Amino acid sequence: MSDKRSKQAIEVSEMFADRPTDLKSLQKAHDRARAAETTLHQRNVSNAHRLAAQAATAAAVETLQYWSASSASRTAAEARGQIGLWEEELVAQANLLRDIFGNPFRPLPPRPEAGAPLAEKIYAGDWALIPHLGEWLQEHGYWSEGEHCLDPNIQHVKGCWVVDWVAGRE
Repeated sequence: MSDKRSKQAIEVSEMFADRPTDLKSLQKAHDRARAAETTLHQRNVSNAHRLAAQAATAAAVETLQYWSASSASRTAAEARGQIGLWEEELVAQANLLRDIFGNPFRPLPPRPEAGAPLAEKIYAGDWALIPHLGEWLQEHGYWSEGEHCLDPNIQHVKGCWVVDWVAGRE
């Protein structure tokens, strides 16, 4: 993304996914991302930059729509004193998305095909092997991918981006 307004929209949207805060900040980020998208379109900037700006605007729009649509359920949860459970659910959902998609803005290195048999065993259901995959990846120079597998705070699921990537199921 070449425009800082688009980057800010993504950051604010991510912040809302992790921990809901001020809705005005999200609206402001959306407005700035929309302005960046319009500016890039008017300047006839490359498709990649325009698409990145559109993605940032879409992220802010989706987050705004989610928060608008769920305001009634949030109010009901607050009234019942269950906002803590609701926030825990949001965190669990965000962690699940991170396990499945990883960081969509970071391209993956070439796939380590030698680790595919281990990844296939994990994919088949032997999730106890995921730390072994993490260690194997780190030993072969895939540090951040290995960190993902070794993180004790992640509940890995079928569709984990690292397992799918190593197994060639992209």
